[in-house]
Amino acid sequence: MVMWFGKFHNGDTRLGGEEGCGRPSVVDDDHLKSIIEADTNKTTREVAEELNVDHLTVVRHLKQIGKVKNLDKWVLCELSENQKNRPFKVSSALLLRNKKGPFLDRIVTGDEKWILFDNRRRSAQ
Repeated sequence: MVMWFGKFHNGDTRLGGEEGCGRPSVVDDDHLKSIIEADTNKTTREVAEELNVDHLTVVRHLKQIGKVKNLDKWVLCELSENQKNRPFKVSSALLLRNKKGPFLDRIVTGDEKWILFDNRRRSAQ
């Protein structure tokens, strides 16, 4: 904090760090990709141990090359055309269903989760 105050006091009002600050990355993305493709079940800690780097560095580089963990395997994070069009198809179907019998006014949404709210009371039997 004192370092930032001193920089600001001297007229340096930049919010970011200087270019090239920090440790340079020692992970070759091509080598990392070949390790993951050779064994898609490896964990980031195993790969980090093999490359002699921190596992968070491996996680960051895997994200940069587009690899994600799916069902315990590292795969490319690419969506098919069908997967890209699915949200449109679902929302279109819901709108058509709502025209036949309104139900959207009974749905409470929040943070991408859908909950059907039905406030009908059940009679005692």
